[in-house]
Formats: sequence, C-alpha cells, structure tokens
Amino acid sequence: MTSLLIFCFVNIVIGYFFVNLSYWIFSTVFLVLMLIFCYIKKHYNKLSNVLLLISIIFSFFSYLNSFNPSIFYVSMNFSAIFATLKSLYGIDIFLLISWILNALSFGYLISSLRNITLGIIFGVIIFFLGLKDVYTKKVNKRN
Repeated sequence: MTSLLIFCFVNIVIGYFFVNLSYWIFSTVFLVLMLIFCYIKKHYNKLSNVLLLISIIFSFFSYLNSFNPSIFYVSMNFSAIFATLKSLYGIDIFLLISWILNALSFGYLISSLRNITLGIIFGVIIFFLGLKDVYTKKVNKRN
C-alpha cells in the first residue's frame, strides 16, 4: 500500500509540471479515488505501480521532445485505475480495458513522435500481449 501511495504522489506531483492543468486535475481526482478504494479494501497490485511509473517516465521524455503528453498521461493513469479494479474485484474485463488503454496510449504516443504506421504496429503488439495476459489461466501448483 505504501508503494502505491508513493507512486501516486510522485505521479501527481511530477505530472503537474508536464501536462495541462485540466488534464492533471481530471487525472488527480481518479488517482485519489484509486487510493481510497485500495485503502478501504487494503489491497493493491504491482501492475498499477508499474503503469503509474511508465506514465510519468514517458510523459517526461515526451515533454523533452516538445510534445504535449496530456492525453498519454491521462490514458495511462486510467489504465492503472482499471488494473486496480481488476485486482480488487477479480473481473477480467477491467484488465482487458486496461490493456486496451495501454495499447491506445502507446500507439498514440509513438505515432505522434515518429509516424502513424509505427504507432499502429506498437499499439497492436501491446494489445495482443495484453490479450494474452487476460486470457491465460493462472495455475497455482502446490507440492
């Protein structure tokens, strides 16, 4: 729980400097709601931490390339929220939505920084990796 709090705090503080204020406020409200849900349920997942970290790192590098990363920032934070909802409630559709948002946001970022074809290719690859993650059976073996 502490690591989620740290990642959300870092994401909110650093995101303030890189994205438009309206996108930042919109994202901050939902990140605070995510923290409240995790605090009430006393549960968090590592995927949300990774997505929040990726969101801020790629937003930083996009900002350095003179690109406004606001849409990428918000969509990656929403992806983290849906990953948290999947972890809290166990419904696979939340994880699927999270991976769709990942694919769209990375495709958008790459197509904006490089070209549209490369963005589509990376978006499709990320979507299929997420689809594999959603539909694989997790087997717990006990000895």
